[in-house]
Amino acid sequence: VVAGRVIDDRGAPITGAAFAIAGQIVFSDSRGEFVLPVKHRRAYALTVDFPNFMEASSFEIVSSPKQLAATPRDQPEPGEIVLRRTRTQINASK
Repeated sequence: VVAGRVIDDRGAPITGAAFAIAGQIVFSDSRGEFVLPVKHRRAYALTVDFPNFMEASSFEIVSSPKQLAATPRDQPEPGEIVLRRTRTQINASK
């Protein structure tokens, strides 16, 4: 599995964050965690997919690995992604 945890710069989990891994989009749960089953134990590129975030806030990356290594399902080694909230998006018509 490829596993990770996404938190804000204060340590709070971020729900609904989107990441592209191995050609798939995965989302973080209420604990800020995500898991993607993969067939091969190797490193997979990780991209923060801001347009697909479920939360209507803007974030910037504080720290994020470029790759996450796949590990056995019973011994996940989650990578940590830290984001900073920059502003809340407001849908306003002009």
